[in-house]
Amino acid sequence: HWLNKEGHPRFHPRLGACFIMAETRSVDLVEEPLSGMLFPAELQGQDDSAPKDLVGTAVRKKRIMGLSLQVYAVGVYVPQSLALPVQEGSSLTEALFTSPEEKTLCLTFLQSLTRSMIVSSFKETLGQFGVSADSISAFADCLPPSVSRGTQVCLSLRPRLGKLIVEGKWLADASVIEGSDMNRALHEMFFGPRSILTGLEEALQTRQEALF
Repeated sequence: HWLNKEGHPRFHPRLGACFIMAETRSVDLVEEPLSGMLFPAELQGQDDSAPKDLVGTAVRKKRIMGLSLQVYAVGVYVPQSLALPVQEGSSLTEALFTSPEEKTLCLTFLQSLTRSMIVSSFKETLGQFGVSADSISAFADCLPPSVSRGTQVCLSLRPRLGKLIVEGKWLADASVIEGSDMNRALHEMFFGPRSILTGLEEALQTRQEALF
């Protein structure tokens, strides 16, 4: 894994590639301020699609055994040069929530977790957002056998097609999950009024100033 300035893993700019050291490729990095995790400013997908720009970062906090822990850091990517249309009185997070364009969320775990803990947590959260049991089961099948600090997974949301693409180094190929309920729920989880993320709006504003 790459390491950040404090010795913590950071996200690789090409998901599915070998996790090589930073000096083998020159890439701009952006720090998620709450966790110190570093994300590349640009992401290239496995399918050689057009690169995506990092538009924001955040962390997922969760209370476990009475302690408030940072579970994972998130980098949010959208197609390059895609301006987020913000209506008067709304936020950049709301613009992501309502945009029909593809979004890729790259999660880097900050804790070591068992598979049962990961599956249980995602099942509980997705269930709260109205995802069907079949869709939850399909998503759970894509999760890693275990999570250590630095485990990385990418979720590409494609609202127009009603598809979720899951990528991770434990998967031989990207997994495709069909169903608009999963796309809707993940939009609500990450960008909606009940978002489970911390620090996203502030990061979106900072990155907008850098990108545009």
